[in-house]
Parts: sequence; C-alpha cells; structure tokens
Amino acid sequence: MKLKRLRHLSKRFLVALWPASPSPAESQWAYGFLWEGERRLFESLPNHDRRHLIGVAQRVDLSLGSLSEDRWIAAALLHDVGKSHSRLSPVGRAAATIWIEMKGLDRVSISNGQWSRRVYLYAQHPSLGSDDIRSCGGHEEAALWANAHDDPHLWSTTGFPSAVIEALTKSDDD
Repeated sequence: MKLKRLRHLSKRFLVALWPASPSPAESQWAYGFLWEGERRLFESLPNHDRRHLIGVAQRVDLSLGSLSEDRWIAAALLHDVGKSHSRLSPVGRAAATIWIEMKGLDRVSISNGQWSRRVYLYAQHPSLGSDDIRSCGGHEEAALWANAHDDPHLWSTTGFPSAVIEALTKSDDD
C-alpha cells in the first residue's frame, strides 16, 4: 500500500510542476456542475489543482455512467479545496507530506512557527475544505466528501452509495 501511495504522490508532484491552466473546454465542463459559490472556490485554486480535480471528476463521471449526478461530480471537483489554506507550492506540499509521514499527523502542530503552521493547515485540508464548501452554499455531498476523502474510516459516514465511494476513491488514485 505504501508503494502505491508513493507512486501516486510522485506522479501528482511531477504533474503539478507543469504551470498550464485547464483548457477552456475543461473549465466549462467543470463549471457546469458547480454552483456559483463553488465556482469561485474552484477558480481560486492553482492551475495544477484545477487540472487534477477536473481529471478526477471526469473519471468519476465515466466510472458512474448512468449513476452519475451533479452532486457526485461536484464532490470530485471540490474534494481538495482546503489545500489552498496552506499556501504551499507543489514542492512545499511534497515536503509537508514527507514530514507528516515521518512525524505522524498527531505530532503536526500549529504552534512551532510559520512552516509548522502551513504543514498543519495542509494536514487539515479535509475539514477546512468542507467548511469552505458549506460557507459558500455548496453541495452538501461535496462538503461531506471533502471532509472524508482522505480517511477510509469516514467514507461510510457520508451516506453515499458504495458505487459512488468506489468511483471517487479510485478516480482520485491516478
């Protein structure tokens, strides 16, 4: 499992270094599933996050087929919005991920200086993103998934059908 996660994170890091924004067609496709406040949240994300989230959402849509609904696509498009709170670059995120893995999430503290604060905010991105989605009047399913997406123990608390959870998790593990 650790090797699979390492491959996933390595690929995400390399893709994140490419500065291009999503194509206009990709952005239009994504905006079609998002409510007004959600669009503002999505647009505030860096290019690499928007490209990643669109890719996840497209895979979810394809995977779900006739079961696909706007709320599930919105959940895919917004699940990582909380990462913006840390204001970490792709290199900073990679370093933060390594630090969190080495120290353990329970030892990441907000009180040990600017770097620690940013790492703490990055580690808390699920709950921060969930709060952001609710604050902008977004889909409740998007808020639930933002909070639960990184913790398999929380997936069942969303109340989502198992096919949706499977599509969301597999589509994010590219």
